[in-house]
Amino acid sequence: MLELTGTVTISIDGQAARVVAAQRQLVVEVDNLRAFLQAIPGTPGGRSGNPLDALRQAGAALAGAGLTVRVVSRGALLVVLGREARPGLAQALTGSPYVAPGSPLGLLRLLG
Repeated sequence: MLELTGTVTISIDGQAARVVAAQRQLVVEVDNLRAFLQAIPGTPGGRSGNPLDALRQAGAALAGAGLTVRVVSRGALLVVLGREARPGLAQALTGSPYVAPGSPLGLLRLLG
């Protein structure tokens, strides 16, 4: 079983994210999720891709590993990915059972 503990700050092309891990739960704090995803080269959400595609793939991979990631920006929950995501009706918008927007406004902020 994979478990993570600790805190790390990641910076890609000037876009930073702080990751706090506690066992099977991770919290990722970013100022601008879309900009952070677009800064990652070679990913579906990177440079020229669709951020929602990246979130779908990440959510499925995390669920497969039994992990949950909560993405927070400026104190507001944007999205829950992975095992504990419960998208409800939002699954029709996200296209994934492993991507749950924190709120309808969170989804709009997420997609820019």
